[in-house]
Amino acid sequence: IHICEHKLNLRSIEFDKRYVVGETDLWIPSWALGVEVKNTWGEQEELALISTLSNTNFRLRARHLVVVVPDSLSDDTFTVIREMEKRKDFSNLSILRIGDLGKYLDQIKEIECGEGG
Repeated sequence: IHICEHKLNLRSIEFDKRYVVGETDLWIPSWALGVEVKNTWGEQEELALISTLSNTNFRLRARHLVVVVPDSLSDDTFTVIREMEKRKDFSNLSILRIGDLGKYLDQIKEIECGEGG
């Protein structure tokens, strides 16, 4: 989570640390972007993540959701997690490795600033 915070700070993006059960770890209000960090994965984690993403979408009206995993996570596990993104349960969901977060944030900034956000 500290690496995510660092990447946000480097871009001067204001964010809130959200330690509310059922909501994403980090919230960027100006972009309605929820950031959830996952370091482990299993069936229970998937159910909890779906709940967290659903709650964040509903409570905070998220325009964007991103799940960030360590670069060191195995390719097999990363592929399993990315299946959530492909299922289209959340049209606003991206699942990334931490190394790709900076590029993702730059893309969201373009989208949001292009829309006057």
